[in-house]
Amino acid sequence: MEAWRAARIIVALLASFSLASCADSGGGIGGTGYVSNGTITAFGSIVVNDVEFDTRNAEVIIGGRSKGAGNQAVLENLDVGQAVVVEGTENDDGSFGTATRVRFTPHVKGPVAQINHNAKRIVVLGQTVITDDSTVFKDLNGTITINDLAFNNLIEVSGLVENMAGAIRATHVRKIADSFDPSTEVEVKGVIRDLDSGAQTFRLNGLGVYYGLAAVGSLPDGTPRSGQWVHVMGRVAGGTLEATVVELADEARIANADRVVLEGFITDFVSTSDFMVGNMQVQAGGDTNFVRGQKEDLAAGVRILVRGRLMDGVLQAQQIIFRK
Repeated sequence: MEAWRAARIIVALLASFSLASCADSGGGIGGTGYVSNGTITAFGSIVVNDVEFDTRNAEVIIGGRSKGAGNQAVLENLDVGQAVVVEGTENDDGSFGTATRVRFTPHVKGPVAQINHNAKRIVVLGQTVITDDSTVFKDLNGTITINDLAFNNLIEVSGLVENMAGAIRATHVRKIADSFDPSTEVEVKGVIRDLDSGAQTFRLNGLGVYYGLAAVGSLPDGTPRSGQWVHVMGRVAGGTLEATVVELADEARIANADRVVLEGFITDFVSTSDFMVGNMQVQAGGDTNFVRGQKEDLAAGVRILVRGRLMDGVLQAQQIIFRK
């Protein structure tokens, strides 16, 4: 566990150093600005982490690809429940902001390999997906339920990393097709483990990835590293994902930023002053303000919202709000 944490910190530092100077749609996030990472709870223009953002001039980026700008692009490409990264500004009381970019990348898009309707659990491309009564289920025609999903359906899942094993607490699940065509491009986000540079393989939780033919040039130093939080696209062949693209996940592109808002579960807990939320290290100090709970309530599995400053890849918490 400690080795994994050390790798995550090193990767965060590398990401901040290499991406802080980027400013285009496919580059870095943050710099000295404002970044909010959480789920969409309403439209008007868009509400994320209790902040209503004006999106009239916001660029919408889906899976690293620009889909246009403005409120219409938001409505056509995003949905309530999806976990997004918002770049822009926020007013002093934290109630309203202006978005310059809204980024969305699913945690996993692929065929249903296993499904337990009673336990509300799904396995997609080796990723465990946990759903609950708050998960938004959709298909191309509207709202559905988990009971409308079946083996080999092609689905897209968005949510929050729940634990060290990389399980996804789904906030949004979209059914794309009744059956999976092996020629379809799939995608998955996760932390690189079991990296074999010689064989050019690694694992994302239960999924084996071959990256020998993939575009990896956007990664720091142009190569995958253990502990990196990545977004991988490719096609499935014989139970392995043959990657065409390996890049840092949107969340891992965050550089040093004066104001960061992060929603997620505590996935690794060392102490009340040092823990991980999702795949980001958070440090709380004596001046951290706690809302709807106390410092002693921090523990693995607790869902929180953190406001603070990102410095060298570590989020220095100024406020922590406990979520139900």
